[in-house]
Amino acid sequence: MVAQTIAATLCVPTTGFVVADDAAHEGRASVRFFTPRVEIDACGHVMVAVATALVELGIWNWGSDVSVHARRADFLLRLDQGNVEIAQRLRLLEPATVAWRDVERTLGSVRRHAELPLALSAAGLRHLIVPVRDVHALSHITVEPDRIAVLAAQADADTICVWSFDSDRRVHLRDLCAGIGAVEEPASGTTAAALALYLTRYADVDGELIVEQGVDIGRPSRIEVALRAPDVAIVRGSAQRIVHGALDLASHELPASTTESA
Repeated sequence: MVAQTIAATLCVPTTGFVVADDAAHEGRASVRFFTPRVEIDACGHVMVAVATALVELGIWNWGSDVSVHARRADFLLRLDQGNVEIAQRLRLLEPATVAWRDVERTLGSVRRHAELPLALSAAGLRHLIVPVRDVHALSHITVEPDRIAVLAAQADADTICVWSFDSDRRVHLRDLCAGIGAVEEPASGTTAAALALYLTRYADVDGELIVEQGVDIGRPSRIEVALRAPDVAIVRGSAQRIVHGALDLASHELPASTTESA
């Protein structure tokens, strides 16, 4: 597939392909998401980027309510004057099928949070939620792509979300994604939502939550999450264009479902 080839060539954590058709102009955009290796069901930070790009292209407008149709779900978006808010609904939250010894074999000797369990949580993708006791330990975990991919497969997860509280309303997160593509994501809206919804059940967290991610790989990001109900998280973020250009596909044609812009 040409879309997968483009994503592999660009070699960024995730590439979004949006169809700039009549439905998009009416506020309903179809988007597909590809890592350099595979197509994935959803990607929160790319939805923020796609929505911002559509505003810059004049297809969408700030102040509007729009939607993104992804491979397995639809997401409602609010375009709020430079910020994009994505409503993500809890799709899965259950105990993990892996044990802490499996985590230690993958990440090294890190102390688990005494009260919080390993769990599988999904609001877009499937994430193994790994609660660590000491926030400073996150910078010392072992990151070996093959082992991370094996643990993700054992847990039936797309990514491994290793996190710790930094304060009551702030968490530090590392999202390890070797099972589906990049070794680690500097920002991930689906992971932030899945973690927030996990925290509503297991830590009685509600209201607003700040997620800091990417710090340990030199690409810091801040994701704001608002918990509107026990099963709905609103992820808020903004995007800034850093490069602009056109792709010359020569004699190749993208399938209709994956054109127009990446």
